[in-house]
Amino acid sequence: MSNARKPANASVAAKSFADIMAAADSGRPTKTVQVCFSTDLHDRYTALDNELAEALEAERQQKERAAAPEGKASGQRMVSHRRSKAVEDEMQALIDDNPHAFYDVKIQAARHSEWVQAKAEHPPISDIRNDSLGVHWDSFLPVAIRMCMVDPEPTDEVLTFLGESMTTGEWDRLGLVAFQLSEGVRETPKSRSLTSIPNGSADG
Repeated sequence: MSNARKPANASVAAKSFADIMAAADSGRPTKTVQVCFSTDLHDRYTALDNELAEALEAERQQKERAAAPEGKASGQRMVSHRRSKAVEDEMQALIDDNPHAFYDVKIQAARHSEWVQAKAEHPPISDIRNDSLGVHWDSFLPVAIRMCMVDPEPTDEVLTFLGESMTTGEWDRLGLVAFQLSEGVRETPKSRSLTSIPNGSADG
């Protein structure tokens, strides 16, 4: 009997290139975006979201002051009121009490070739401010969402419902996330605001 050692991976079946391609496809960057289908709840949730951002920033500044040399020298201690935790709890309670008004939409980066082609088919119109991302945003937006939305499945029926039920700002935000993921950027360019527009519906 041979005492030769077998390679460590001898018992593992070799992957086919199809397996590699499938793994790469499923590994495209994804992000979950919470949307709201009620204008009243959307306004309340947005106000809480803004309040949370302010609370987190105040707590961050408080930590920095406490960690500063002059803060330590004076014996200053950080006392966090944890307002952010209270706001987070209020936001979650709003969702728990209205489960049919909120949904976590899953967005995945588009395949590179499809994304490049879609952008080429919707070139910017130079005199329109919203086209600063390098595409004609109004026509490109529904295409980007259809390409990148994973859950719910972007059927015509689903997209029509979203377009009629979501605010313009919420619809715009889905497109911005699709743009961010597909372009491989960490942050959406500041020329497009993530602030939702409370009144109005998208042309989905």
